[in-house]
Amino acid sequence: MLDTVNKLSIYAAQLMESKHISGFVYVSQPWEELPLLPNSLVIAGINPYKVSKLLKLIKNKGIDIYRSENIDTSGIKLKDILPEIDNVHNKSTEDYLEDFSTSWINTLQGISIETFKTMTINSENITYETDHGSMTWDQYQKLALEDVFVHNYDVRPTGLLRVLFQAYQEIDYKYLTKFGYENHSTHSHGDISNYGIDNWYNISFFRDFLDRLYDELHNFRFDINDA
Repeated sequence: MLDTVNKLSIYAAQLMESKHISGFVYVSQPWEELPLLPNSLVIAGINPYKVSKLLKLIKNKGIDIYRSENIDTSGIKLKDILPEIDNVHNKSTEDYLEDFSTSWINTLQGISIETFKTMTINSENITYETDHGSMTWDQYQKLALEDVFVHNYDVRPTGLLRVLFQAYQEIDYKYLTKFGYENHSTHSHGDISNYGIDNWYNISFFRDFLDRLYDELHNFRFDINDA
């Protein structure tokens, strides 16, 4: 079963890479002790349109990057980010940037549908019930039945997150080789494999990377700023 569900995330990651999506994907399965819950294919992808708009606000308005997630960006137009676009489209009044941003989730859902359809094809005319939902990664992590009381299997990073994950791992192992574990900001507990290959698909190790990538003080940032 583990080999089978991991093949789902492998195929989904291939689709994400083909579409140049930076994110990650893995399969989760509920604990046997809990009432029947569906197995899940979890796909997370960075919304490039929202990121472009937030970057514009951060640069021009000095907005705190750590408080930018819930800022309304609907007023930012494509020409605000690419002024030269007017020269190409003869100052067209149409602007699709907000449409692209709000419909981004459809891209991820399309990958999940294609993955499921392709990976469950069979000669027995067997069909499977499916459903899907969408939320931010932060919201998802707060759902215990979805993200805590489950087995989270091999994670597959894609795009920029894959590149950064590799870079962080290389830096970590160079540091550990030279200085050991004691003073490392994340791995001082020593609970890290001797070989990077053993961490590459580990969801817990990858979550630590995401926390560090976003902000090593993310759990305390607002307390510090509000003090």
